[in-house]
Amino acid sequence: MSATLLEFPGAARARCRQGATAETFDDLTYARAASYLALGQLYLDDNPLLADPLAPEHLKRHPAGPWRHVATFNLLYAQLNRLVRLRDIPAALLAAPAGAAPALLANLWLEGTYSERVPAVTRDVSGMRDLFRSYRGPLSVPAALGARVLVGGVADDLGPPRRCVLAARGATLGAPASIALCVVEDLDAPEVLGGTGPRGAPPAGRDGLVLPVLLVPASGDRLARADELVRARGMQTLLVEETEELLAHAAVGETFVRALEAHAAGERPALVFVEPAVLELPVGPDGESVHPASGAPDGGGEWLFLAHAATDARERAALVDWMLSYAPDVLFDAAGAPAPRVAACAPPAGRRVGERVGVRPD
Repeated sequence: MSATLLEFPGAARARCRQGATAETFDDLTYARAASYLALGQLYLDDNPLLADPLAPEHLKRHPAGPWRHVATFNLLYAQLNRLVRLRDIPAALLAAPAGAAPALLANLWLEGTYSERVPAVTRDVSGMRDLFRSYRGPLSVPAALGARVLVGGVADDLGPPRRCVLAARGATLGAPASIALCVVEDLDAPEVLGGTGPRGAPPAGRDGLVLPVLLVPASGDRLARADELVRARGMQTLLVEETEELLAHAAVGETFVRALEAHAAGERPALVFVEPAVLELPVGPDGESVHPASGAPDGGGEWLFLAHAATDARERAALVDWMLSYAPDVLFDAAGAPAPRVAACAPPAGRRVGERVGVRPD
């Protein structure tokens, strides 16, 4: 079964030139490693690889943030990594929605940028524990990463999505062969598209591609509205709508290539990504959620899953099932470092996405 890349009626209809490959499975493995690390940041203070039975003292009193969008950010990061390795171009990922911070920090740790900036947080089980223990929300990001994570636009509290697109524009100034993703929820699209469409775009050929990525929920009727907003700015809508995680990886990777080609031809593409339900929570072979969707509001409109895992044995067991569903013994070696298959997915030093998360040259 091949992945498909569709466009709305009225635009050119396209399909992926190839479906899922062995490389796509590697990308999926990398993204799952990042999701495991993000889960650890949200829930754990100790026992990072679950080598011992999970006990209340291993857990944070409450989750440090919502899970929503985390797996989607990791998918986008994994496919941006592949694009960088394929095209050898500078790339950045700027994100405004909730869930960006733990996902982006997970990727910084996997690729090695985190440990270079914060040497005390090593790429082993000890450093993984420090990564988990130190995260208490976007404002807890180490100062050494602050300019790149907070100013760069990957933190939940950064402010209006408009600042996200400004940071993306800054990351591509004077670099026509570069790409910066500006990831926002579809409801925030008006603020972002106003700065990336023809009305606010720089002269063609001078700067790189700022690619708006609009996240649309799988349920509801917001898809048509997102397309209408993109078209109203005179931009080209690229739609990825896949229910399977592997096919979503393949389709997004193909879309990034097409977006670069469209930019080179003077067009202004925007990616509308319908988030598969499988990215919101792990789904077992029977189609049911791996763990119960019990939780509590976090005060900011987001939903915290398994909010009482530190005190409720059933929720704690569900959290273990959730984390083990990513197979950490496959993702990390005995010392806690990324397994070779995972580490190989990150671009080499000098081309890592995390090195260009921010817009400051230092």
